[in-house]
Amino acid sequence: METKNKKLPVKNAKRIIEETFNWCVNKFGTPLKKGELPDLNISYVRNSDCFGYFCSVDREMTIYPFMIDSKSMLIRSVIHEYTHFLQMPHRKNYRKYTKLEKNFGYDNNPLEVEAYEAELKYYRTCYSYLKNNGIV
Repeated sequence: METKNKKLPVKNAKRIIEETFNWCVNKFGTPLKKGELPDLNISYVRNSDCFGYFCSVDREMTIYPFMIDSKSMLIRSVIHEYTHFLQMPHRKNYRKYTKLEKNFGYDNNPLEVEAYEAELKYYRTCYSYLKNNGIV
């Protein structure tokens, strides 16, 4: 069982994030014709109000490991944000997201609900992969 409220060592968190990202790429691929992927940014900002963020305008996925206190949430956050990349690979897709958020709110935004469901659905498979490869 993982310990709560204990920050993960930076080196471990970085490796888990990168390997989970690679797992997502291999599992889900990319919706872009040229095989492009989002840029992965690991930010060590301590005052973020979220675990991660995907920006379709910049096609950048950011994870904030200092805001996450368990390996499971770190993995789930990467899967969540990668799902947003699959949902909104182009700059124009962000308008759809903001319209849905305006109509449904953040928690009930269908794109957020789908990303949350993806976390839950794929977390164990990804965790097993990471464990079998000595990453977690």
